[in-house]
Amino acid sequence: KTYHVARYGIVADGTDQTSKVNSLLSTIYSAGGGTIQFGPGKFRFDSQIILPNDGVTVSPFVHQPTFIFRGAGARSDSLATIYNLTPTDGTIIELRDNTALGRITSYGYGHVVFEGIAFLSAGTATSPMIFIGGTKATIRDCSFFGRVPYAPGGPTYPVEDAILF
Repeated sequence: KTYHVARYGIVADGTDQTSKVNSLLSTIYSAGGGTIQFGPGKFRFDSQIILPNDGVTVSPFVHQPTFIFRGAGARSDSLATIYNLTPTDGTIIELRDNTALGRITSYGYGHVVFEGIAFLSAGTATSPMIFIGGTKATIRDCSFFGRVPYAPGGPTYPVEDAILF
């Protein structure tokens, strides 16, 4: 099943959408998985996005259904834009959280897919954009933008280090 974010009040208006997307992820978890469809625009997330799982701690693996994050494209309009580290057009996921492991976190035996999304590191975040722990991940037609501080007040490193498996 496909869940269009606008129907769940998730909008690209410059305000924090974290609680709304985490609520939608819980709905999708209860339904056994699904696709989160984003339209064009910049969607801002100030806190950690956590993909729900069954929370089983006795089993060797926690389980989660398949979550597919689908955007309207991940584009930039010129090399100048890339050098300025700013995405334009399409679906932009602006991640501002500074959680130790990852601003989008997936723990559990399952599958997560990201497609057609530009991820933008924003704020003072020092953690990876995405943390994948035990989950099969597919990333296609996505872009990663921004520089992340190596340590508070320290030098930055490029977003090639944006995903931690």
